[in-house]
Amino acid sequence: AERRNDDGNEAAQPQHPIEPQHDDHERHRRDKRPHEIGHAIQHAEGYKALTIRNSLVPVVNIASNLAWPMALIGLLIGSMTGTMIFDIAIILYAVAVLFQVITLPVELNASSRAIQQLNGLGILSDGEEQSQAKRMLGAAALTYIAAAAVAVVNLLRLILIRNNND
Repeated sequence: AERRNDDGNEAAQPQHPIEPQHDDHERHRRDKRPHEIGHAIQHAEGYKALTIRNSLVPVVNIASNLAWPMALIGLLIGSMTGTMIFDIAIILYAVAVLFQVITLPVELNASSRAIQQLNGLGILSDGEEQSQAKRMLGAAALTYIAAAAVAVVNLLRLILIRNNND
């Protein structure tokens, strides 16, 4: 039932004070859809960088799951054996960093393809909508750039720790 105020216009519905006014999680999922469609287009067209990245996932999962525990074990053991374990951890983490770097063009391309698809289908009605979509997809791409930068800095930190323990 619609509520109307005294002049006959629809009245604003009161919000329950503990209910969120919007669902951030749902909005995030909805806003990611064009980017994910970009990945679907990459897959359908056999985009080589996506194929390479996807083939590396199993190796990277193992490497990234082992790197930090091995680094910690290497530090705790000390001695030459600990140093060798720490070196292996650095190599494993470097694999994960390489994966982050390989992921960048794939993600940037997915966002680019998403914009092209939205424009091609006429879903974005005006320059304002196009600008907002580009900004949103650009922000999504920046998260991958930030993740790669953090991974590189963590790799450098591991190398500095290694060199400091010689």
